[in-house]
Amino acid sequence: MQGFRLGNKAIFDTIFRELSPALYFYSLQITADKAVSEEIAGEAFVRVWERREKVKDVKAYLYRVVRNLSLDWVKAENKRRMIEQEAGPMMAVPETLAWEAMVKTELLRELRAAIDKLPAQRQRVIKLLYQEGKSVQEVATALNISPRVIREHRKEGLAFLRKIMRLIPLLFLMIL
Repeated sequence: MQGFRLGNKAIFDTIFRELSPALYFYSLQITADKAVSEEIAGEAFVRVWERREKVKDVKAYLYRVVRNLSLDWVKAENKRRMIEQEAGPMMAVPETLAWEAMVKTELLRELRAAIDKLPAQRQRVIKLLYQEGKSVQEVATALNISPRVIREHRKEGLAFLRKIMRLIPLLFLMIL
């Protein structure tokens, strides 16, 4: 943290690479607008850089900025729509929406990190099966491996992920 506070751009780049996708996804859960979410995530990093000397917890600060900017955008968008329609109720923006989006974002980030810990071949199998939605046979053909080996990779990979992900809810309870 000391290096970041002193303006070390390499540390900033590492933080950006690690958290940027999660912050974008968090904002997207609130705004449902890809372009706006990209802007908001970028703006959060600008703000943390400008205030780096005062920020104690970079990750918490970034999430708070993204939440606030996203909620502000939704409120402004609701107001704009209401003015355009000249009537109609505004969409509710409960704080729980932001909390749920943050928890979902963090869980997905942890899941991706856990997948990255798998051996390379098992990682490819899990990604092809679950991220790309391919069948066992399609993955077997793509990787030139027998379907039996694909099923074994799937079984072992999911067992590993279940074991890792069981610990994650405990982390969230510790935060509360």
